Amino acid sequence: MNSNKRSALITYLKELAKKEDRGALAQLRRGLGKPPGLSIEMMPYIIPFIPRDARPSHARAAFTVAALFAIYPESTDGGNIGDHMKRLFKASGERDSIELRFRAMLNAPFDSLPYHLRQAVNLLRSCGIAVNWDDLYSDIINWSHPEKFVQRRWANSFWNDNTRNTDENINDQSEGE
Repeated sequence: MNSNKRSALITYLKELAKKEDRGALAQLRRGLGKPPGLSIEMMPYIIPFIPRDARPSHARAAFTVAALFAIYPESTDGGNIGDHMKRLFKASGERDSIELRFRAMLNAPFDSLPYHLRQAVNLLRSCGIAVNWDDLYSDIINWSHPEKFVQRRWANSFWNDNTRNTDENINDQSEGE
């Protein structure tokens, strides 16, 4: 998503975090682990940002991103989840685990995507890696597109420039010298 294009929902969520509205954030966190849109506690905060004629993917994305934001409101204007997971991968001592989780997330149908994103956001939080919430919101809306352009963009961000620089690859290079 273009960083100049801001979602009204994300702007609102950032205002809640800035005001440290713990009650509102707690209500939004109640949506974690539930199918998007089924948490009654979230509805007063999210429904005003969903147009009546919106596609179902917009509503599901709004509920998903709001619940995730409530557990980790740190925000950046750059990158996508692939970029963020790449930073985590490079900083982590558990590279295989990070890559396996990332692959599982890329393969996830929308119904299980919130579960995978919750794991990813918790990992990013543990390393202090901020999330581009506007971009994530747009990506969740488009997750089920038949061309899988979101998944391809995330994969490109994660695996470009030799991210998989494992010990095995280093050993292969040194044996040829």
